[in-house]
Amino acid sequence: MIHCIMKGGEIDVGETIAKNIINIAEGVQKDSWLGYPSTILRLCEEAGVPLKEFDDTEIISPGKPITKRLMEYVTMVQLERQPLARRKRRKEARQREEQEEREQQEDREEPSALSVNQLQAALEGISGQYSKIQRSQDEQAQQQRDLWQLMDQQRGTQAQWMDQQRKYQTHMMELQQEQYTKMYEAINNSTTEYERSMNKVIQEQFQLRKEQAQQRELLQRMDDRQDKLYREFNENRMFKEARHRDRIEYDMCTQEKLSYICGTLPVLNSKIQTFNEAHKVLEEQEISRVKFNIERLKDKMVSSGIWRKMEEG
Repeated sequence: MIHCIMKGGEIDVGETIAKNIINIAEGVQKDSWLGYPSTILRLCEEAGVPLKEFDDTEIISPGKPITKRLMEYVTMVQLERQPLARRKRRKEARQREEQEEREQQEDREEPSALSVNQLQAALEGISGQYSKIQRSQDEQAQQQRDLWQLMDQQRGTQAQWMDQQRKYQTHMMELQQEQYTKMYEAINNSTTEYERSMNKVIQEQFQLRKEQAQQRELLQRMDDRQDKLYREFNENRMFKEARHRDRIEYDMCTQEKLSYICGTLPVLNSKIQTFNEAHKVLEEQEISRVKFNIERLKDKMVSSGIWRKMEEG
């Protein structure tokens, strides 16, 4: 339809359908099914294209023995299975029976015996048919006018679209030419700027490497200082722990002395030694405790490596 609107002319729909059906039938393989032969036959009949090249006993499909007679039978069976087709056939049968009855009744009656009512009914029927034909012609004429109007609109729209497309292409070509000119100028003028930018980048990279080396040196010094602080912290903590333990033991001994001095045991029992009597024993215990703590501190300093550093210092 679009081809007819654009180019003008007519298309033989029946011939087109027949050619397509023949192409499909010739394109199938020899060992395949033809498809739906009843549908093909029905399309041919509706298009007004009789299958004259097929006889009643000729095999249409080499893969399956399907003849024109079998195709007509399948078509009739399919039509009989359709409710709409059955209702249509019943309606046509009733119309044929009524028409035959009217014809028989008219044959039995004389032509001169026609009543006024029958003549009026016949005139009304003819007038109604004429009115229907006139309305159908008017509708067809209106559809034709609408079609021509639509075609004119489509032609105008197509011409407008082609004009816009031509303007757009011209504008795009101008923009591309302008861009090419700018790019050519930029390429010609960018050599010196590129060299300056490359020198600047090289200088910045050199400065960056220098700063990175300084940062690495600073980080190394910070790591060394942190290790030194950590070692000094461990030494200080160890000295504090030893001093604290010694202080605790000293306080315990002092408390024992005070308890012994302040006790009432010598008063209650004269056999219990006084502080002066037990002073020598307590002094020996204190000296042995101090020596033990000194040896223990020395062992820890030797095991941690501090004693060797002190001797070297």
